[in-house]
Amino acid sequence: MKLGDVFQYIINLQIKDADVAKFLQDAGTKAGNERQACGNHRADRRGGLPTIVGNGRMEIDGGQLTQIPILNLLATLLQMDALRNLKFSECVMEYSISNNVMQTPVIRIISPELQITGKGSVSLATIHSITI
Repeated sequence: MKLGDVFQYIINLQIKDADVAKFLQDAGTKAGNERQACGNHRADRRGGLPTIVGNGRMEIDGGQLTQIPILNLLATLLQMDALRNLKFSECVMEYSISNNVMQTPVIRIISPELQITGKGSVSLATIHSITI
């Protein structure tokens, strides 16, 4: 880490057997029945937000997604109430960040009722705040 005119850092983070419910509670967010998470993250920032380069993978072993706007919309459109409070056995996300864009080539949520897979990208330049 280097402090100065521009905050610079390189981080390598490995998570194993993390208590997701406790993390969400400490963050002031309503926790479901999430159990454990593992994953890794690497990031390098040498200037402003556009200079962040990184990648990672996160896995959560069991949990529940509630009050997610896109899932609520899909639940209404597809008439699948299970999407409103989706209890899952596995959630996996892989991501990379470069050129001010976060790519998610792998998003997978597995529940007893259904499986959701997807991929996407988001411009970090248009995000002003993130709420979990």
